[in-house]
Amino acid sequence: MTTRSRYLLALLLVFALGLPTRLLPQDQLPAFCYAYVGDALWALAIFLGLGVLFPAAQLRTRLLTALGIAYTIELTNLIQTDWLNALRQIKLLALVLGFTFQWSDVAAYTVGIGVGGIIEYVWLRRTDTHDRPASS
Repeated sequence: MTTRSRYLLALLLVFALGLPTRLLPQDQLPAFCYAYVGDALWALAIFLGLGVLFPAAQLRTRLLTALGIAYTIELTNLIQTDWLNALRQIKLLALVLGFTFQWSDVAAYTVGIGVGGIIEYVWLRRTDTHDRPASS
């Protein structure tokens, strides 16, 4: 399995886990899941999407780019224009753009992307160690 396909598989898994936090009624999930887990998974999806698009990019580059994208999108929630609010009425765009700026969202994005980076770092270190021939 290629690196790109692993990222894609992980991205699909994150979508499967994250979409219910936004599509199910709020009373069907614990408040913590609705408030934070969906945001963390959304940011993790950005990180994994960058892995699909740029699998050879350095981990640090993808981490910083994912954080930049997530923070920028969150900052756009401070802009409330008619045309942008009209876009937010489209369900798919609402999932991407959000509606209101919240510092808790920024924290959740940081956690989601950070967890992805830590898992990848540990996985790459482990893979790198196992791929090296034993020294004599």
